[in-house]
Formats: sequence, C-alpha cells, structure tokens
Amino acid sequence: AARNPTAERYVHMGATSQDVMDSGLVLQLRDAIALLERDLAELAEALCGQAQRYAATPLAGRTWLQQATPVTLGMKIAGWLGAI
Repeated sequence: AARNPTAERYVHMGATSQDVMDSGLVLQLRDAIALLERDLAELAEALCGQAQRYAATPLAGRTWLQQATPVTLGMKIAGWLGAI
C-alpha cells in the first residue's frame, strides 16, 4: 500500500477481531492456570495427609479387574498424588 496508493483499500494494517479474541483468551488462560496451580497444591497436600494416615490400611490390589497382591490404601493414594 505504501508503494501503490490504489492498493491501500485492500490492505488492512490494524488488529482484527480474531487478534482481540486470541489475546483475551490468553489472558483468561493465564489467570486460570494460577487458580489451577493453587487448587492442585491444596489437593496434593490433602492427599499427602491421607496417604500417611492410611499407610498401613490393607487393601486388595487389582490387576486385570481381578484381585492381586495386597497393597495399602496409603500406597494407592500416593499413586494418585504422583499423578498430580
């Protein structure tokens, strides 16, 4: 458009509505991540306490939908903790 003034009406130099939507979404995601991290930290703390509380509570282990070697409830909860 700078070299050809007649092309100016075909060249858009400003932000589009999609640019605004993308920026807004990124700002929302940034805030959501902070909330999720806080909630996950609280969940991890709670699971840690439960894993310690039930460290000696026996539980039937499971494999292929059948009973297997016994485990403890604390060990099972610790597995959930490891996933987060």
